[in-house]
Amino acid sequence: MSNEIMSLNEKFDAGFYTGVAETVEEKKTLYNGITNQTGPLSDTKGKTLKVVNFYCEVIAMDSDIKDDDGNTITIKEPATRIVIFTDDGKAYGCVSSGIKNSLMKICQIYGMPAEWEEPLQVTLKEINRNKNRIYTFELV
Repeated sequence: MSNEIMSLNEKFDAGFYTGVAETVEEKKTLYNGITNQTGPLSDTKGKTLKVVNFYCEVIAMDSDIKDDDGNTITIKEPATRIVIFTDDGKAYGCVSSGIKNSLMKICQIYGMPAEWEEPLQVTLKEINRNKNRIYTFELV
């Protein structure tokens, strides 16, 4: 694995914002997008989004497991919370390893959003595997 890809993995694991918020208005947009999203990313399934930036942070999610005696134990597991920022000023949030993986692949191929010539057009796709729903992006 190359150092560039390792660096990208480390960024996703540490959390980061792909844009630059310098002015007061840009900082407000970033803060409001992170704390008060337009809605969940899952609400955009089948719609085209024009992505301009995204934000990632590691959070702790509750996960139930069974011990050897069959008792349910709740543990905390790390997960990546993602907020997608679109060119129309909207922000959509999710916790999805599939979206994290999609964004990592997009960054490996296209570079970071600051390097894109125009907003990247994506459509949210849902894949059902067994009892799990996996979200991913399809480029439009």
